[in-house]
Amino acid sequence: MRLERHYSTGKTAEILGVSKRTLYGWIRQGKIEYVRLPNGHFRIPEKAILKI
Repeated sequence: MRLERHYSTGKTAEILGVSKRTLYGWIRQGKIEYVRLPNGHFRIPEKAILKI
């Protein structure tokens, strides 16, 4: 079984070539899948990045 890789918002923004502010907007608008950690931080699954 392979576990899916998740990326921080900073790394995701860098990969996609957008600002973190834009990425947070996409999260609020439901345009990108994410996981919220107990500490409040977001992680973006690799499959969500590949969809964009």
